[in-house]
Amino acid sequence: MKKTFGFALFSLIAVFFLAGCGTTSSNVDYKTQRIAYADPVLQKQIKVDLVDGEIKNNKVLQANITNETDKPITINYRVEWFNLNGLLINDPETKKLQIAPGDFGFVKAEQPDPLAVYPRIVLGK
Repeated sequence: MKKTFGFALFSLIAVFFLAGCGTTSSNVDYKTQRIAYADPVLQKQIKVDLVDGEIKNNKVLQANITNETDKPITINYRVEWFNLNGLLINDPETKKLQIAPGDFGFVKAEQPDPLAVYPRIVLGK
């Protein structure tokens, strides 16, 4: 009985510590970091220019992405939106963007909700 109680207590404590592993928490400033790279190699292969805008009173962030390699590149990306408290408020879908050598493509982040105030575009391979 004592062993079972000890194991149950240990399991319960482990669950509390591991519960935070699935959340979006990092030392990244959600207010200022508008581009994040899931793959550091990609950062050396592309050039990103950001353009802020507004469509029908909704914020828009566009990333113009130039392929600086001599091969076609496929980029996986997702658009995250955070509220004033830094909580991720959308369920970002990962999409693909193909860019020919020397060419450019773009990713547009359109505000999904008035509470979504800080966009971040995450780029990976």
